[in-house]
Amino acid sequence: MANITFLIGNGLDIKLGLKTSYSDFYNSLSYNSKNEIIKNIKNEPETWSDFETAFGKFAKQSEDAETTMDAHDEITELLNDYLKKQDEFFNLESKNNSDKLTDDVIHNTLKSIERDFIQNNHNENQSANSQIHNILKVRSQNQYFFINFNYTTTLTKLINRYKEYENSYSPKLLGHDSDFKIHGTLDNKVTLGVNHRDDIANPLFENQYTFCVKPECLENMNDGRVEEAENLIDSSHIIVIFGMSIGPSDKKWWDKILRHLEYNLDSILVIHDYYVGGISATVPRKLAKIQNEIKNRILRYYEGEGKEDISRRIFPVINSEHIFHFEE
Repeated sequence: MANITFLIGNGLDIKLGLKTSYSDFYNSLSYNSKNEIIKNIKNEPETWSDFETAFGKFAKQSEDAETTMDAHDEITELLNDYLKKQDEFFNLESKNNSDKLTDDVIHNTLKSIERDFIQNNHNENQSANSQIHNILKVRSQNQYFFINFNYTTTLTKLINRYKEYENSYSPKLLGHDSDFKIHGTLDNKVTLGVNHRDDIANPLFENQYTFCVKPECLENMNDGRVEEAENLIDSSHIIVIFGMSIGPSDKKWWDKILRHLEYNLDSILVIHDYYVGGISATVPRKLAKIQNEIKNRILRYYEGEGKEDISRRIFPVINSEHIFHFEE
């Protein structure tokens, strides 16, 4: 039995038509705000393309941790309210969405690994085809899990629709309600911050780290979500990343995946990426360069001696026609 775990990021919501990028959120902020972070965002928007990374740099220079954290908390509340409004736009019962989305979206996503590799005769990566085939063929039934890094309910709605129609032949979703939100929900414990204290490294924040360093926030919640997510990764034969930038604010999870690949030589990682207009396979060198760039987004966090071996078990997929696919 193969355990296949999907890590899902904001790219899913964007693909489904929600305006959930940081730039979209910033456009909703008031220019007249007295919030020191909002003022900085308005003056230097390009610096804040990734809020969590930029917050760490901003806090590092702060001379008043209390005021900076007040600004951080206000933005967390504003982001929560903004995302709630966006979340309401995604309603599977509405005509706009029901015309585009079928009950097969999750089914096709769960089967995307076979379809992107084994069943795709045009896939140039025969090594990926072979390795994935070897993992799946010796296991009679696969188990699928989701670790959701989004606050919205889009994935939950898709999964619930899938469950309404699943039967004994359907791929089986298992785990924590099948949709495990690692960073909290729009109604409870939103986690917004950096990956490590060193990302701020400001002694004035000594009493604030537990509220703006994500791993410490999650640990203090003491609700078992970190341990459960780590166990899912540890038990995975195939890990799939979709809709995530693989940025430094979630370095804890990239380190976890890399350690898993280091010590589990039969495990592989699939990274999905999207390029507007697609990438032509007629220029192999260009395609290989892009694939290596995608691999290096996670390999940059690896400091061991097995980078070359791990790299051989990381397979980028560009513009998949199967994962979370719906009619345009």
